[in-house]
Amino acid sequence: MTGGPEADYGPRGVNGPIDQLLFPLTHGALFYPGMDVLPIHPVYGAAHIATAEEVETVKAAWRCRLAGLFTDAPIPFRAQNGGDFPDRHTMADDVAPGKTGLLAHIAHEMAA
Repeated sequence: MTGGPEADYGPRGVNGPIDQLLFPLTHGALFYPGMDVLPIHPVYGAAHIATAEEVETVKAAWRCRLAGLFTDAPIPFRAQNGGDFPDRHTMADDVAPGKTGLLAHIAHEMAA
């Protein structure tokens, strides 16, 4: 859950993309030791949900998420030993050309 609206967590939002903010957890604390990690399920502006209708919308989205818990594709992080890092330290030049930083560590862009 986040306190701010979705715009705060967009590519140019004040906080930056939420998947990048949580990268140390999703990649470092979960994927690196061997877990498959599903895309995050943010509830933007949770502190400002005020109506029963808004609560029902959040609950419906959560039910959808839970329905796909065992079938949704995990985030396709690049494995250190999977060939994208031939020296086990630096990404190969032909992998994710033109991308740097955290986004280069995901094998393909995921649908939002």
